[in-house]
Amino acid sequence: MKKILLLLILCFGLFFLGGSIMKAATTSIYHIVTTAGTDASKEITINWHSDDSGSYVLLTEANDIEFINAKKLKPTMEKFWSTEGVKNASTTDSFYTKRRYVCYLELTDLTPRTKYIYKVCLKDEESAVYHFTTAGLTNEWKFTAFCDYQNKYNSVAHDLIDRINRIASNPSLVVCSGDLTDTAAFEAEWTWLLDDSKNTFSNFIFMSAPGDHEYWGSDTSPIPMMPEPATYNNLLKNPSNGASLSKNSNYYFYYNNVLFVSLDFLDSNTVSNAKIDEEATWFKNTIKSLEGTFQYLVVFGHKSIYGSTKEDSSVSKKIRPQWYPIFDECKVDLVISGHDHMHSRTYQLYNNMVSDDPMLGTYYMDLGSSGNKRRELDNTTVEDGLHQKVLDIRTLGISLGAVISVTDSSMLVECYDQEGVRRDQFTIKAKRSAPDLGENDFNQEKFLSDIEITPLAVPEKMATLKLNNSSELKYVKLIEVVSKKTILSQLINYNNIPNKFDLYDVEGNKLKIRVTLWDKRTIEMEKYVKVDGEIKDFSEKLGTEYKVSIINDYKSFSKLNYKFYVDGALYSEYLEAPYMKHSFTFDFDQITRDHTYKLEVYSGDELIGEKEATFTKKCDHYLNMKEHGSGTTIDSLKVGDKVLLVGLAEGTKVNKEVNDGVIKLTKDLILEVVGEGESYFETINGCIVFMFDVKVGDGKTNEETTPTDPEPTEPEPTEPEPVNEDPVVVEPAKKGCASGAIQSVFSIISILGLAFIFKKRFS
Repeated sequence: MKKILLLLILCFGLFFLGGSIMKAATTSIYHIVTTAGTDASKEITINWHSDDSGSYVLLTEANDIEFINAKKLKPTMEKFWSTEGVKNASTTDSFYTKRRYVCYLELTDLTPRTKYIYKVCLKDEESAVYHFTTAGLTNEWKFTAFCDYQNKYNSVAHDLIDRINRIASNPSLVVCSGDLTDTAAFEAEWTWLLDDSKNTFSNFIFMSAPGDHEYWGSDTSPIPMMPEPATYNNLLKNPSNGASLSKNSNYYFYYNNVLFVSLDFLDSNTVSNAKIDEEATWFKNTIKSLEGTFQYLVVFGHKSIYGSTKEDSSVSKKIRPQWYPIFDECKVDLVISGHDHMHSRTYQLYNNMVSDDPMLGTYYMDLGSSGNKRRELDNTTVEDGLHQKVLDIRTLGISLGAVISVTDSSMLVECYDQEGVRRDQFTIKAKRSAPDLGENDFNQEKFLSDIEITPLAVPEKMATLKLNNSSELKYVKLIEVVSKKTILSQLINYNNIPNKFDLYDVEGNKLKIRVTLWDKRTIEMEKYVKVDGEIKDFSEKLGTEYKVSIINDYKSFSKLNYKFYVDGALYSEYLEAPYMKHSFTFDFDQITRDHTYKLEVYSGDELIGEKEATFTKKCDHYLNMKEHGSGTTIDSLKVGDKVLLVGLAEGTKVNKEVNDGVIKLTKDLILEVVGEGESYFETINGCIVFMFDVKVGDGKTNEETTPTDPEPTEPEPTEPEPVNEDPVVVEPAKKGCASGAIQSVFSIISILGLAFIFKKRFS
């Protein structure tokens, strides 16, 4: 009985502890990814899964980093779903056993070429911050391409995506030609891909074609196929404009001057199929109807039409003869594929032959592998005369991704490995004219107010330029800052703007800025350098002169303009370099009245700082002892008046009253009149110093001049002196991982302690 009781206590404690750990490790919002609508300049979809209903999105523009102006948006769709009932789905996987809410938010009225940020929220939980940039306003941009991430939990894919995107300066669009996972029916593989600790998929719009592995169901041999890519379709909401039998996996979308088309070549059995036949008809009709609305046509589908015949010979027998005539007719520029896990790239082909006309034909690129699954080289691709480049990626041990740079004259395709080494490149010349972007709505005043130019090192003439995520940068192609010479010339990548640019050889506080816009206009403007610093406190000095001094610590490349006001009237205006102390000298009668002093500092015409101070009068009269000798008499004073003595040498000794003791004078002294005929200065130690007698002036009543003894009053009760003890501060209990760990350890110790007590008690 004792053992059973002890076991129950231990189990309960471990259950409580384990439950706490599990609760801390789980999240209710997951599989977040951004996809495009048909027109990516204004249509974007946010996709996610949630354990509970009621989740929502906070959306705002990227410069609103605190989400102050964010909109709270509910999902367009929120359905309760699992793979239960899907043929060949794994009945033991969480996709099957755990129902969840599939959510997507369709945004349809966004601003072109604008960077947005968002968070997905559920109750008190918030996701990381995601961002995307809408298309538009430019024909010069970059996107990246990948294929076959596939091998579950491989350590290559995420780092490769990150490296290739950094090489491309973090583009806003990433495309993948299939096999995102190895067995799509297993949720853990999608968690590995989309929910990695680096939040890899939080920084771009992700568009993909399903591979045959997106059809893979339960992990048995042979692998049974699901009739549709069920998990893919419930994770990634793509445009619904494709063939009716392949909705969501076959579609098209625009990004800038490129029309992208995703093809679904179905499962691992490459045979003639009604779905593929319908896609072929759809493709031909759709592209012909859209001709004139794009400059380049890029197709991405999983199986390589001109790939390895050894790996999947049915592709070259069934898919190639069906599709290459359609691609020729529709003037496809580039086809990106994978599937074979080999890298091969054709010449420009037309009518199944190498084209000698750069305006005729299509490039076919089997990217290879963006994971760690690589196959041996198929020499038939080397010897068929159609391939210009073939890489043995298995022997080389490399994974690949591509950077595609688009201009209005060509597309440059560059393939890089996981170390950032460029392994292949080729150029595709434009067959169509670039779209006319028209004149944009660049706001010069807003642009100037958004940016900052700040001194960095004044003697070295260095400064920094901060663009501060100005919304007007979406119109800018090139920015130049001009001093005596051009000191900055920077192409702008709106999706990846550095925090600051360094400027050199800065001359003066007003620089010329020249911007070249995407509509080819050039605009020149001027911007004052932001002068950092402040006006220090006013200070006054009483001596042989009365001075008010000011010190500033501004950083400036040129002299600043100062305006000094006394009682609201301009007293002095002057130019002076920063880091300077300036003093204003006044007559002594200034100290017998109250005054307000104010300083304004200008850089050119721009007010950059101001400070105001009020000085109260120091005395009623003053006496310059350098001008008056011993025995000087001051008339017309009354008891209580203050007299300022100036001009006394430091070290002068003075008796305030007869027999009052000797003090050492270290600065000017203000004396208060306390009675008539008092002698304030005497001969001390044989040194004759200035003397004067005080006469109380006439015209004052006794009540005004003669101090009276105050009426006796009851003494007020006094509070006891407080005991000088430090207060006891009770610190709140700390929350978080550390306190949770301490609590857990304490729980374990408590449980073991209880076990020990029970053992002692009942043994």
